[in-house]
Amino acid sequence: MGQSIITAFENLAVGALPTRFMRWPMVGTIAACLANRTWVRVQRGGFETRLRPNLYTLLVAPTGSSKSLGIKFARDLLAETTGVGTKIHLYTGTSSAKGMLDQMIPTESSPNRDKLYLVQDELASDVGRPEMAEQYFKALTKMYYLEPYEETTRLNGYTNLSVNKYCEFGYCLNVMWATTPRWLCECMPATMADTGLLPRICTIIDMKWRWPEFDPPAPEGAAATRARIVKRLDELMELEGEFVRTPEAYEFLREWYYSRPEPTSNTQKAYFARERDWVEKLAMVVAAAEGEADEQRITVGHYESAIKLAIDASESPARFLKGGDFLDELRAKLRVSPNGANRSEVVRWAERRHRLARDVDNAIEHLIAAGQLRQEVIATKGRPKVRYFWDKGDEDE
Repeated sequence: MGQSIITAFENLAVGALPTRFMRWPMVGTIAACLANRTWVRVQRGGFETRLRPNLYTLLVAPTGSSKSLGIKFARDLLAETTGVGTKIHLYTGTSSAKGMLDQMIPTESSPNRDKLYLVQDELASDVGRPEMAEQYFKALTKMYYLEPYEETTRLNGYTNLSVNKYCEFGYCLNVMWATTPRWLCECMPATMADTGLLPRICTIIDMKWRWPEFDPPAPEGAAATRARIVKRLDELMELEGEFVRTPEAYEFLREWYYSRPEPTSNTQKAYFARERDWVEKLAMVVAAAEGEADEQRITVGHYESAIKLAIDASESPARFLKGGDFLDELRAKLRVSPNGANRSEVVRWAERRHRLARDVDNAIEHLIAAGQLRQEVIATKGRPKVRYFWDKGDEDE
């Protein structure tokens, strides 16, 4: 068994990018290549389901942190494969819910157009503001498990994505996003924090600044490594059928499942409920990354790696979004207040909306964490005063 192409891809940018910003774009790319042609069986009492490896992945980091570069590098390697356009459909543009569905309509000449890999490394620019994006995120929520999906689209009228008359497998959706906390709040409605979408997303939040080395040299054998990754991605687009667990792997998975400490917060409970699905999906990806040719076997080691990935991706972006309509109203108020506001002023304004002081403190905390609010200490003859100002920051970027 050779080196995992995930590790190989990470090593291509040592010194240039944080490892996580290379790891997750390749994880998402492998999942997109596997599409819905592969699966693992999951027993649900008297029923049996096939869990596919498709993933929604979101990188959240400060502006200028190079989070989009890893996505670009993975996308460039994917573009070198022969399977893009024939086995999967890569789309990197802007999208609404109906626009996304239009992209997924298969044709006789493009029968796998409904195996969509949607890459949007500037999320807010690509999906628009909350009022425009809500239907888009609702559609994504429903489509995650690749359940039957029927919709009316601009181009083709009534469309049933679950039926593809040109190939055996129906639609599949993989998504790769990147954004800053500020833009996350700009494009995703605050009310989405308590929906089923966020626990479906592998979210990587990395707020640390790391300065890259100056022109780090290419590692030895970089060209051969790139070629090997491209070759393997093409092989993955040809895989079909079940990933089979070894007996030891199945027993390891069962013991892990029952040994997990139950979370106490409601947000983490939602992630806890879907953690097994994540681990199964990620185990298929890890196995595919490490396997040779058409090998489709999941071992204990694959599950161990998948669990580490699941833990890495389980931080919820809800802390940037919490606040619902009140948070949206406070954003709007502070946007048009050039002189800012102190806490007492905001509390009085909030009380007229039947909100408590703790709601104000929570909202201020979230806006500061999202980079949308800055606080300034104003010197006075007495005690210094703190005022809060809307931070235009990267609004025009």
